[in-house]
Amino acid sequence: MSGGSDGILSNREAREVKGLDDGIVIGGEDQDDVFVGEKGDIIQNNAISDFFDCGIETLGFITGTTISDNRISNTGVCGIGGWWSSSLANNVIANNTITDSSSSLVFFYLLRASAPNPILFTNNIFKNNNLVNQKTNPSLTFFKDPFPVFINLVQSNNPTTNQSNIFSNNDFGTNFVPFFSPTSAIVDGGGNTCLYGGYPGFPLNCVGLASRLQSINQQDLTNKVNQTIQTIKSFTEYEDEQLSDPNLAPRKLGL
Repeated sequence: MSGGSDGILSNREAREVKGLDDGIVIGGEDQDDVFVGEKGDIIQNNAISDFFDCGIETLGFITGTTISDNRISNTGVCGIGGWWSSSLANNVIANNTITDSSSSLVFFYLLRASAPNPILFTNNIFKNNNLVNQKTNPSLTFFKDPFPVFINLVQSNNPTTNQSNIFSNNDFGTNFVPFFSPTSAIVDGGGNTCLYGGYPGFPLNCVGLASRLQSINQQDLTNKVNQTIQTIKSFTEYEDEQLSDPNLAPRKLGL
């Protein structure tokens, strides 16, 4: 889905759409390049693979939307994410399986056109999402040991409201710790399999074999966060070259 309409997508083989960097785009821009966002969509039961960026990407303010039961594989940056004027409230992201991707969920903020005011990351539910066979690449800084989840919505100059986002029964794998900022915006709903983070306020009580503590130097963590933002920004700006074949993208990233 691309643009400003409300609707339902189901059983779509997104890889059939040639030349797209994302499988499904939720939101869009009007004639003045202002993000118009989306409300009340259902993105469900899609098989999405071989995309440069993310299997599902949001643009602008997304609210009341359900993203569930999708099977996403071989994506360059993430399974599900958004950053261009990103703002999310009252959404459900559930039961998605992300395979052979660098990250499962990536949400942060970059100003591209207009910005919602305030910027929201509130009352969203993330449950039963699984990251399988997380993709890594030692030759690229971000992809050497990427965050399995990267949520960072505090680096803009706009007012932000971040609260009451529930994470439950997700499996984020064991390669590296998830990153959340602000950590106070995250509510631990229990049952999350992950590598426990050694940074202040880490919000999840990880379960399973992955619950061991990974010690992280604070400056190293700050550097990694900045590198993640800059790397994704530089790679996604490459989208403007309009790749004619989605299979070119993973090769471009060296994945």
